[in-house]
Amino acid sequence: MENTSVTSQRIEWLDFMRVVACFMVVLSHSCDFFVGMMDSSPISFLSGAAWGSSVRACVPLFVIISGALLLPMKDTTSVFYKKRMTRVVYPFIIWSVLTPFAYYAYGLIPLGKALTYVYTFPIGFNFTTTPFWYIYMLIGLYLFIPVISPWVASTSKKGMEGFLKIWFVTLFLPYIKFFAPLTGYEGNYGSMEILGACDWNSIGMLYYFSGFLGYLLLGHYLVKYPVNWKWGKTLAVALPLFIVGFCITYFGFISVTKNYAVLEVIWYFTNINVFMMVLASFLILRKVNIKSPKAVQVIRKLSYLTFGIYLTHFFFVQLTYDFTKSIALAPYLQIPVNAVIAFCVTTLFVYLLSKLPKSKYLIG
Repeated sequence: MENTSVTSQRIEWLDFMRVVACFMVVLSHSCDFFVGMMDSSPISFLSGAAWGSSVRACVPLFVIISGALLLPMKDTTSVFYKKRMTRVVYPFIIWSVLTPFAYYAYGLIPLGKALTYVYTFPIGFNFTTTPFWYIYMLIGLYLFIPVISPWVASTSKKGMEGFLKIWFVTLFLPYIKFFAPLTGYEGNYGSMEILGACDWNSIGMLYYFSGFLGYLLLGHYLVKYPVNWKWGKTLAVALPLFIVGFCITYFGFISVTKNYAVLEVIWYFTNINVFMMVLASFLILRKVNIKSPKAVQVIRKLSYLTFGIYLTHFFFVQLTYDFTKSIALAPYLQIPVNAVIAFCVTTLFVYLLSKLPKSKYLIG
């Protein structure tokens, strides 16, 4: 969701898609408190699992947008790195430092823990910066774009599809690994990794075709070779695709709740069921045609704020939950209400920050 300039013809769907995906992120984190109640409140857990499963497309949509806008690379490598990294790295560093202190000031962590979180963030994210896992991944993709860009610019449609087909196979690997023991597979010295990966080698056979790189290339592919279906066919394909993907995600998630080692496998952004919801969401959002100039302007402004919203929303989600948890509201209603409040408050906060001098170092 890093800010990227777009042409006017793209605003109708790219900016709109970015705003929708950003709200989906806020909604997904509004589910965290409820998903953790699997033992104390089944209705809260099921509500959190349902809403959380429905918005798993959020992060992949952001990566698809990046691929649509940034591939193939238009600038030289040095110019590209300067533009992208300036907009991402400075806000990332600043909020990695500020966020732990916000949690300390709110009374959720001691000062010593906040200080530890501050000096260890170059190693990885922490409890207070949980959503920042995405930033590490995004920086990695940006570093790799100049490497793959010449291939993207020169390869044919068939060549691009060849990569995407192999990547599609990798979407099944989490389940192949999960069910492999049922075939009699014993692994190696206690390691149950597959395709050559093991305790001393984390790089399996299809490693270089896996992960979010596939979504990045898919974004470019879907823009260069668009699906020009009418609404009827789009919905006829997308809705069943989304429903099946959601059912696998939701029912799979609630069925493994006691097996914490595999709990998140069903929710992986790079598995087949989530991909089904991603593709369905893209097909539908791509068709949205916003004709009102005023609405386009509002969406454009919101789109500009999405990176800042992503960086700061997690703390406001916590505040919103603490504020509303005493209200007598069914969990399946409280979750979206919390998400709307947190999204609006965070948007206002980031909008005010955008008025400050040098605000690009805060919100991208």
